[in-house]
Amino acid sequence: MDQRRGTYKLYPNSAQFKALEHLHDKHRALYNAALQERVDAYKKCRISIRRGDQEKSVTQIRVDDPEYRSVNAQSLQVTLKRVDEAYRHFFRRVKLGQTPGFPRFRSKERFSGWGYKSHGDG
Repeated sequence: MDQRRGTYKLYPNSAQFKALEHLHDKHRALYNAALQERVDAYKKCRISIRRGDQEKSVTQIRVDDPEYRSVNAQSLQVTLKRVDEAYRHFFRRVKLGQTPGFPRFRSKERFSGWGYKSHGDG
């Protein structure tokens, strides 16, 4: 399967900018919440939460929170994949004996954006 990546420069008007900023905040909040959930689960119960478990949780979040209902579900899964990738890279560096950096919480300036699983989706 051919994988492609595209980056687009947008020139939104003020209403579109507010909508994109709101979407950016929702993805950043999900990233930070998923990271916090993993940290808390390990500290309190010594269990590790997997990406699939968190994707199931997003389904429930979308049912309960009307603001997340308007966000594309597959783009939320891509955000959760970023959390999972951060953990994978952390543990890979630990295993290799390198200096690992634990996955960080993201501020507005440090969260680069969100993605979609397939072209034309969203």
